[in-house]
Amino acid sequence: MNAIKLYKVGFSRPFYLAIVLLFAFSSCTSESNEDQNRYDYYPSKTKLNYAKGFMVSYHKSYKILEVYNDLDSTQLVKRYFLVEQGTKVPEMNENDQMISVPLASTSCLSTTQVAYLTALNKANTIAGVGHADFIKDSLLSKQIKEGWTMEITRSGQLDVELLLQANTTLLMANIFDQLAVNSLSELDIPVVFSAEYLENNVLARAEWIKYFALFFNAERQAEQIFNEIEKEYFATKQKIESKSDRPSVMFGSYYQGTWYVPGGESLISSLFNDAGADYIFKNLKGKGNTHIDSESLIEKMDKIDHWGMILAKEGSTNLDDFLGGDRRMKELAEELELNFFYSNTFESDYFGRANLEPNVILKDLGKIFHPELFPEHQFVYFQSFN
Repeated sequence: MNAIKLYKVGFSRPFYLAIVLLFAFSSCTSESNEDQNRYDYYPSKTKLNYAKGFMVSYHKSYKILEVYNDLDSTQLVKRYFLVEQGTKVPEMNENDQMISVPLASTSCLSTTQVAYLTALNKANTIAGVGHADFIKDSLLSKQIKEGWTMEITRSGQLDVELLLQANTTLLMANIFDQLAVNSLSELDIPVVFSAEYLENNVLARAEWIKYFALFFNAERQAEQIFNEIEKEYFATKQKIESKSDRPSVMFGSYYQGTWYVPGGESLISSLFNDAGADYIFKNLKGKGNTHIDSESLIEKMDKIDHWGMILAKEGSTNLDDFLGGDRRMKELAEELELNFFYSNTFESDYFGRANLEPNVILKDLGKIFHPELFPEHQFVYFQSFN
């Protein structure tokens, strides 16, 4: 059974039932509208503690969802009215988007969105995905292989024909995908934007599960999932704080003759701090990457205990991957007996599921920096090299 047949079955109804419902609703329209004003469809309401990229307000039969750019509440990207199916559509501005909830199906242009939906047990609603080769979730990979979920990108770009074939009711995209989805303006497929990747706090990124839950009226489930993540994160952090020693960490990569390292205000710098380590560039201003020269890095090597990086590589990892093939650095690293660690995105879902599992990342790093605290933990995203 393919994806199109799957969702068509979901919308089929016996003819006689349609007639009965037609008469039922036509005979009590005024009463239904009055009931809508009294009945609260959303007894469980989302509350945010960390995420800054979206806000939601509740009304009896609809929710107003606002998504912001660069986590700035003055930079509104889009406002969505999530209206309960079968209820009256409220008044909206011209640029607002109406979406009926709960969703019957959706497509994800970004692989980062998949993890949130699968965590909410909504994998069966994913009719299409972009960049299927990067999907690490085993259940969704099976759906793709069996044709229940279609790939909607071709040569890295959104393919409108494939999206239509997926028979989806909504497309989820990231803010930077706005140009890619302009071609959908004349189609009856609403597009919603997410910005979880812009959050500079690991718990804020995890809290975006509450955003995706809004489209399925799954607020209570999302709250429970996030509370467990938050609880475990702080329990792990507290455990690490029992250690007085704090190793120093270098983290970065070498590309075409230049070293790139994250700034001291970056997400990874904050993670190292919570994992009981001192990032050697923690005083470097900025959240993004900046470049440094090899000589400056060599001067700091005798003060480094751990050296880490993110890479995407098939096959085994070696010292040249960390040190850019620099012979002097390699000799010095071996002399100093530096400890190396990495996340290989060919093997781990660092840019997907990891957004929802900062508690697991913290345990990975905690075991690397303080292995005696986590003897039973198995590496998931980051792992030791030597």
